[in-house]
Amino acid sequence: MDIFRKTAGNERAFTMIYVETNSIIGSENLAFEEYFLKKEDIREPVLMLWRNRPTIVVGAFQNTHEEICEEFVKANKIDVVRRTSGGGAVYHDLGNLCFSFIMEHGDFTNTDYSAFLKPVVEALRGMGIQAGINGRNDLVLGNAKISGSAVRIYKNRVLFHGTLLFSSDLEILSRALRVKQDKLVSKGIKSVRSRVTTIAEHLSYDMDVLEFRERLLQALFGESGGKEYEISLNERREIMCLARDKYESFLWTYGKNPPADLTHGKRFGGGSITVKASLKNSRIEQIRFEGDFLGCMEMKDIEQLLNGVVYERDAVSRVFEELDIRPYFGTITKEEVVGCIMGDDRI
Repeated sequence: MDIFRKTAGNERAFTMIYVETNSIIGSENLAFEEYFLKKEDIREPVLMLWRNRPTIVVGAFQNTHEEICEEFVKANKIDVVRRTSGGGAVYHDLGNLCFSFIMEHGDFTNTDYSAFLKPVVEALRGMGIQAGINGRNDLVLGNAKISGSAVRIYKNRVLFHGTLLFSSDLEILSRALRVKQDKLVSKGIKSVRSRVTTIAEHLSYDMDVLEFRERLLQALFGESGGKEYEISLNERREIMCLARDKYESFLWTYGKNPPADLTHGKRFGGGSITVKASLKNSRIEQIRFEGDFLGCMEMKDIEQLLNGVVYERDAVSRVFEELDIRPYFGTITKEEVVGCIMGDDRI
């Protein structure tokens, strides 16, 4: 729990606050996250454990239409929502438990967020679940994934959240998500179903997802103690308005997809990037970045810097010279981003 003690500060008691959403609706749970991320008067680390009814949660920078099997999703009444953090699309149901850590965190130049996963790993191992950290943001049992995670930064605060596939319906998961073949090939696997497993499959004793939730909560609170945050009626009303106005809006979930003069894409170790740009008089008039890269800040900062720049390698490269792109693109390098924008084979 070092990451939380460091956040709380050595000079004061280490106490974690727990927020109970009392909701299984994806738009509402995402609104709870955003509300407490931006609630700067809470100095202590915040923990949320929550579940969604069948829902696909797409990453902040993904093209929703390309990530879901729309006919299957509609036929099975699966909700679709977009979160504010990067990474790939995930399927939630009531057999999946989500965790969220929200805290003050001053240094965002480090793209290794495994410190946030260690308390979860320790808690799982305390239950006899031999989970490990693998790749850029995954928890695994053996070679199969049980969790993905992502990060969102707001001012000097960070939201780190992830999934735990406890007893999810993996058949529905594999049919609801559309995963690009290049992603499967890059991971050396044949299908979505073959790369995931559930925690329940690996238990030597009976436990349902609600008991799992309680044991995880006790384990995460065990060292620090904790207290539940009492949400006022006004706060809940504000959160519900955020859910309705933002997370349930078609524009937020599906976005605008204006025509582009050029589209370039490539998969890197840190995720995929697709660049879509419109040009006018050999200059970038409008550009946007899509993909499952692990960005944790809004891409509009980068996109605005590129608008009006001559569409030529040296000019584009100069935009990135003094810029730390790690909070925007994770482990993907400046050279890789520039190469993707230019659509050449130097990357």
